[in-house]
Amino acid sequence: MRKELPGFGAVIAPAVYAETGDPRRFSSAKALGGYTGFAPTDRSTGGKTRHGRMTKAGSPFLRWALVEAVMACQKAKRGPGKAIGDWVRRRQARMGDKKRAQCAAARKLAEATWRLFSYGEAFDVARAFGG
Repeated sequence: MRKELPGFGAVIAPAVYAETGDPRRFSSAKALGGYTGFAPTDRSTGGKTRHGRMTKAGSPFLRWALVEAVMACQKAKRGPGKAIGDWVRRRQARMGDKKRAQCAAARKLAEATWRLFSYGEAFDVARAFGG
């Protein structure tokens, strides 16, 4: 497997790196996902937890770059990019909201970025997107 992420090109890759710094500074992939601002808000009371809208904590430019990478995947005709685009379309059909589906995929790409830099782990579309 090649050690590159689908949707990341000459503009998106440096933009993501510039906004996150070295992704290894985060303790986990989930921590980087939370830093992007794509994490849902939590409201807990009486043993019940409710998830709300995304927090939007972090850099808006970073969120833009990750969503652009997802949109590039949605246009892909083959390879892992196509698998991500198909996942977004299935999620959109289930949720009824294109932007929410793209944000979910962008968070998954951010977490894959962490795994790539921290462990040198090649991108595996089946692990990240179940396809």
